[in-house]
Order: sequence, then C-alpha cells, then structure tokens
Amino acid sequence: MARYTLRFSLQGDKLAPSGEGGILLCDDETYFERAVCLGNITRIVELDSPARRFAATSFGIKTRIAPLSAALGRSQLAKLDSHNHQRNRNHEYLSSALEEIGIETFLPPPHIKRVYFEFIVRPRFRDFTLQILIGALQAEGCQIDQPRYPLLHQQPYFTEGHWKQAIRLAGKEDLPDYGDYSLPKTESESHYFLKLPVFPGKDNGLLDEYINAFHKVLTNKEAIISAHETTDQGN
Repeated sequence: MARYTLRFSLQGDKLAPSGEGGILLCDDETYFERAVCLGNITRIVELDSPARRFAATSFGIKTRIAPLSAALGRSQLAKLDSHNHQRNRNHEYLSSALEEIGIETFLPPPHIKRVYFEFIVRPRFRDFTLQILIGALQAEGCQIDQPRYPLLHQQPYFTEGHWKQAIRLAGKEDLPDYGDYSLPKTESESHYFLKLPVFPGKDNGLLDEYINAFHKVLTNKEAIISAHETTDQGN
C-alpha cells in the first residue's frame, strides 16, 4: 500500500499564512509517532506506545504551534480554495499576455493544476541584458527583480563538505567532493529568471498595468539598449 507524507508551511508569505508553524499529514503511524516525539509533549502523553515514556523531554525540541498561529492557520485553510482560485485566475491572465510577447511563464499542461507561491518567468529572447530589462521595467513602476534563492549546489553546506558531518560521515573516504561540481546549464539559465510579485487579490487594473509596461519596454527594446550602450561609452 502506498504511503504519503505531506508537509505544509504556514510561514507569513505562504499560500496559507499564519505567522509561522506548519502541518504534517501522513498515513503511517511510525511517521506520526516520530514527528510527535520530536517536540510535541502534549501529544506524546496521548501516544499508546512505548514512545510515551519520552513525554517529559520529547527528543529535546519544542515544535508545538502557537495557539494564535493555529487559529490563523485554520482560518486561512478554510479559505485556501477560494484564495487559490483568485490567485490562479490573476496569474493565468497575466501569463497569457506575457507569453504572447516572448516571456515564458511556465504554464502547466492540461493535466496539471498549479498554484503560485512565487511568480517566476523567463524571457525567451537573449539579446536584452537582464539588468537592463529589470531597470526598464522598474522605471515603469513594476516590482521586479531576480529570484531571491541562490543555487543550492553552490552553497557552502555542500561545497565546503559540512553535509558529511550532518550525516556522520566526516572523514570517510570515497565521498563526493561537491566543491568541484559544476552544473553549467543550471548556472547559465539561472541568470535569465525574473521574479514578479504574486497577485492574490482583486485585479483593480494592476495586471493590465504590468502588461502595458512589458509591452512598452519590449516595443522600445532597441532604443533602450542603444541608450545604455551610449551611457556606457560616455562613462
């Protein structure tokens, strides 16, 4: 029988925000028991297994969600479907317009239903320096920048070998040295991604303002590039 484990983050900028905390759903008693023993003393007392003996200390970590966060989370989850419907409608409308002018928005195939935690897009053209494009769109009032997350394989946790200590393999031979690894395609493509804001509420004309800004910038692409080249030569 297939088992499932689902985790939901309730951090402030997630789809169902409640300040902090999270939710774990699973259909395996072992997973549930280990999660409870990690730090939910109240639930450990209720366990009907030998693990109940950890109730006074748990595994040393307190992970119980605060009551106020739990109340906010329940309220947000009750509205999650309607919120996602509004959010998806906005982003699908904007995505359709951006796709027509050469911006890839990663529209899902018909059998996939996606939601929008962040709205990441990528220009299909490469003759427009990304920083010039960002600057031109920001000048039109757009909230736009490069994605905030760095590439995982370039982080010190891996490149400096700290992962070996975390899984208690420090000093063991024949382990990969991630400091020498490179993912050229990933690294190259990462320079072309753009992060737009998410649009969770009523449109009020904001979506069309973004569409018009993109149209204006891309229509005048050559003039914008030329102006930057002239400025660079003057400096």
